[in-house]
Amino acid sequence: MLPKHEDRVIFRPELQELLHVSSETIRRWLLAHKLPAPDVALTRKTVGWKRSTLESAGIRLA
Repeated sequence: MLPKHEDRVIFRPELQELLHVSSETIRRWLLAHKLPAPDVALTRKTVGWKRSTLESAGIRLA
């Protein structure tokens, strides 16, 4: 489990960079439920995930 200060929100552009994928890939993974639903949705395109949510879903981040 991550310390609370490390469980920050990772927004879509940063997630794309960390996973080395395009925005379209993120969209397809969301539709296919390969990514969990975002924890934060400011707008339709501005979404983010808590690091713990991604790791709980088996997504490894560097």
